[in-house]
Amino acid sequence: YAAALRAAGAPLRVAAVQGGGHAVNEERPAEVIALVLDALGKSPPARGQHRAT
Repeated sequence: YAAALRAAGAPLRVAAVQGGGHAVNEERPAEVIALVLDALGKSPPARGQHRAT
């Protein structure tokens, strides 16, 4: 699946999240959010702070 997306030109990153299963975004949300923010070139907000969009 990942190879097909890459072949189509998708800007794709594949990462393994230890302890994550088919619902990794629910099982390990902190790790998933960190990966998404990194891909977007953003840093996470300070603990307890919310970022305005």
